Amino acid sequence: MTSAIQKFKEMLDGVETAAIQVGNDYNTQKLVAATLLHRTFEHLGKQSVFELPTTTDASSERTKQFLTELCGPWEAKNPHEQLVIRLNAQETPVSKLKYEKDGDTLKIILEGLSAVDPAHVSIQKEKTSVDLLLLVDPALNEIEGLIAGVPHQDVIKLTSKDRSLFLKVADIVVALVDPLSPEFCRGLWYLLEQEEKLAEAPLAEITEMKQRVLVSGIDREVIRRARANFLGSSFWKLLGRALARCEFEKNIQTIWSFLPYADFQKTNQTSSVILNLLEEIQALRPDGTYIALLWEDKNITSSTKRIRAVIAGKTESVISQLAVAFGAQPASRYFFLDEFETFSEAELRIRSTIQQLRNV
Repeated sequence: MTSAIQKFKEMLDGVETAAIQVGNDYNTQKLVAATLLHRTFEHLGKQSVFELPTTTDASSERTKQFLTELCGPWEAKNPHEQLVIRLNAQETPVSKLKYEKDGDTLKIILEGLSAVDPAHVSIQKEKTSVDLLLLVDPALNEIEGLIAGVPHQDVIKLTSKDRSLFLKVADIVVALVDPLSPEFCRGLWYLLEQEEKLAEAPLAEITEMKQRVLVSGIDREVIRRARANFLGSSFWKLLGRALARCEFEKNIQTIWSFLPYADFQKTNQTSSVILNLLEEIQALRPDGTYIALLWEDKNITSSTKRIRAVIAGKTESVISQLAVAFGAQPASRYFFLDEFETFSEAELRIRSTIQQLRNV
C-alpha cells in the first residue's frame, strides 16, 4: 500500500457520508470507476451518494443495466435533502421554538417576542452536507459548479494528471476491499483492459494489478457480454464508418476521422457514443500523437446542425498543452470543441493550432 493510499484510508476513518461526482461527460470508464468507488464506500459502511450525469443517455436504463451487470447491484442514490426554516431574527425576534404532534401532523411552532409576520419566514429545501465530496476527473470548467452544488466538509479530486486515473481507482479498491468479490473484480478488469488498450507500451503496474484481480477470480465472459449488450451491434457499424474515414497526417502526427449526421441516423446511434468511438480508434490506430474525431451534431432544440470535435492525446501533458492553445478545458486525455460551421473550418483551425504548437 502506497503512502498516498494509506493517507486516504486513514482520512476515511473520519468519514460517515460521501458524495461522488463525475461531471457531465458521458464517459463509460469514469462511470464504472465512480460506481466502484461508490460500492467501496458502502462496503466500508459509509453512506454514499452517487448521481449519474444528467444527460439522457448517461441516466438511461441501458447505462444502469451495464453498470449493474459489471459491478453488481447498486443504487444511484440522490443526495439527502432537508427542509430549512429561515427568518430574519432582527425583524422577528424568536423567544421559543418547539414542535407538537397533532395526529399525523407535526407542527413546528415559533413564539416571538412580538407579533410574528409570516412574510418574514421562508421554507427552503437544501441538500444535506456530506463529510467528503469525491470528484472523479471532471472537466476543469465543471469543478467549481460541482463543488458549489454539493454541501461538504472536505473535497478530493481524483485526476489523471500525474498517473492513470483508473490505476488510482484500482489501488483504492484493492486496498479497501478484501477479499475482492466477483463484482469488484469485473469492474476493475474492465478498467484495466481499457487502460491497457491506450498504453503506449505494456505497463508493469497494469500487469501486476491484473494478476491480483485474476487471483481473486474473474469471469471475462460476463464482462464481454455486458459490454456487448451496452454498446449494441449498431455501435460497431458506426465505428466501421469512422475507421473507414480515418487518415493519418504525418507532419502533425494526427489521426483524423469525420462522421456526418447521416451516419448516426443510418446506424441508429446518437452522439453520446463519441467517447466510446474515440477509445476504440485510439486502440486500433496508435500511430498518432493526437486523434481528432469530428462529427455533425443536431441541435436538440432546433433543426440546425453544428460541427463538434473531440481531440485526444497520448499523454496528459500533450493534450493539456493543446487544450490551453484552444482555450479549452481538458478532462482526462481529451477535450471538446464546439460550434464550427463546417468540417473544413474545424479541420483548418485544428490543423493550424497543432502546427503552431509543434513549431514552438
